[in-house]
Amino acid sequence: MKSVRILQFISHLGLGGAQRMMFNLITELERPGLEVGAVSLYGPNGWELEQRLTEKKLQTWYLGKRPGFDPRILHRIRDVVREFRPNLVHSHLCLHYVFPSLARFPNLGQVTTIHLPAQTTHRRIMRGLARMAYRRGVIPIAVSSNVAEWAKRVFGVRDCGVIPNGIPISDYQCPSTSREAWRRGQGFQKSDLLYACAARLAKQKNHAMLLEAFARGPARNRAAHLLLAGDGECRPALEAQVCELGLQGRVHFLGRREDVCDVLAAVDVFVLASHTEGNPLSLMEAMAAGLPVVATSVGGVPEIVEDQKQGLLVKPHDCHGMAAAMVRLSQDPVERLEMGRAAGRRAEEEFSATRMADIYAQLYEDILATRASATITGSESPVANCTNGRHLA
Repeated sequence: MKSVRILQFISHLGLGGAQRMMFNLITELERPGLEVGAVSLYGPNGWELEQRLTEKKLQTWYLGKRPGFDPRILHRIRDVVREFRPNLVHSHLCLHYVFPSLARFPNLGQVTTIHLPAQTTHRRIMRGLARMAYRRGVIPIAVSSNVAEWAKRVFGVRDCGVIPNGIPISDYQCPSTSREAWRRGQGFQKSDLLYACAARLAKQKNHAMLLEAFARGPARNRAAHLLLAGDGECRPALEAQVCELGLQGRVHFLGRREDVCDVLAAVDVFVLASHTEGNPLSLMEAMAAGLPVVATSVGGVPEIVEDQKQGLLVKPHDCHGMAAAMVRLSQDPVERLEMGRAAGRRAEEEFSATRMADIYAQLYEDILATRASATITGSESPVANCTNGRHLA
């Protein structure tokens, strides 16, 4: 039986939810009848995901993109396509390069995942290219219903399917070290109450409000600590804010971590104060680790966390509400435990990377079958009925 070849494109393989989602997808698509390749427009830059792709011996290309618009990449994309000869390409965060590059391959099916409803990431020319791509048969898939609605509004997309992200659940259920050992190694007591946020230190994640909320509420309890796993351009400003709030020794910058599973296993509550989100993997990972969540109700977050069940949701920019929710969970260990157990159950049922890959594999199959049928019948719209705006999960 001839294998179906799927070529995955992404802007780069550095830190970020879209990058980890694509890696999870590629890993889970390793199955009979499917051959998968990966293309990074940038790099290689020594990122962790690059190393993991090498370890898995997956075909990977790095196109060496320069900052800003780099027209050389259009030719390099075409060269990779000629070499790999895919049946279908799937892009993440780089449709504006992939779509025009493939104009010479009119019979090649294209899917793109829309990861984030971020107005600032779509300049006018990029919006125009996206609108043209969707009119010409590129299949858009959103990571949440919220993102799908945004795509319809911004790009004029009529039919946008929804496939939520997925994670390797078992990785977060089986940490490499015990809760007590990790705490001991980091200088925390068994009785300390640890809040954690694993996210890039970027404006979108709104760590500034999180610090303010921690200062107003949980920090009044001397046993409470806030752990920030991740790094980014906002770190100097956040470190200065910690000093201004008098939180030295109570807020801990852990930097980039490869042991996030162990961090989550050792803390008590996961917190996220983002301005905007798509379908954040960090929340899924925390829930898979059995943690209750306090998060702002933005983007696809309410599709992951059911308020009052697996955690507490607050309005975006609501510092008082965030502080109150964090204090509430600090004062009720029974509620923390019950919400954490509910979070673990929901993660296991809904957030598996295998489940995500199964849905994408079925989508690829449907697209290719529909295109083959359209070629035979001469239909002008070979892909219009593949999603029809459905929540494909």
